[in-house]
Amino acid sequence: MSIRRVAQRTAELAAVNDELRKEIAERHRAEEALLENELNSRLILNSIPGLVCTMSPAGEVDRFNPQILEYFGKTPEELKGWATSDAVHPDDLPRVVAAFTHSITTGTPYDIEHRCRRASKMPKPKRLWAKGGKIFRSDAGRWQDDRALFNRLRPRVMRPPIA
Repeated sequence: MSIRRVAQRTAELAAVNDELRKEIAERHRAEEALLENELNSRLILNSIPGLVCTMSPAGEVDRFNPQILEYFGKTPEELKGWATSDAVHPDDLPRVVAAFTHSITTGTPYDIEHRCRRASKMPKPKRLWAKGGKIFRSDAGRWQDDRALFNRLRPRVMRPPIA
């Protein structure tokens, strides 16, 4: 190999190394921005005084504030499986699961009112009515990016139906 060819190849490799350094620096900046965004999101979520969670398209609770864990008296793992736990009143569970599934399948808003069971150590009322659930679709329309936001818990008195 000639000296000229070695010098040319060395220059090419140096240019590639410079590009790689730039890509690595950009990736580090993106990771730091993502981490900062995650911390800000968590701070906002944790500072909301109400009970807030998001669910994955599979129906697992994937983000929540501490208030919701305290209200239900469940660990994060227990709360993930809300459809098989006692978090939703058993009389309401089938229609809540059906409404959530329909919403994820069609992309239509999830708007159903149902009773939630709180931990027995919480002060009265023992049940709250939950209403709400918005499906957030990604711009790309990929279902794995969808989220349901569950909010607006409030006390409610059960009244018998009017005959």
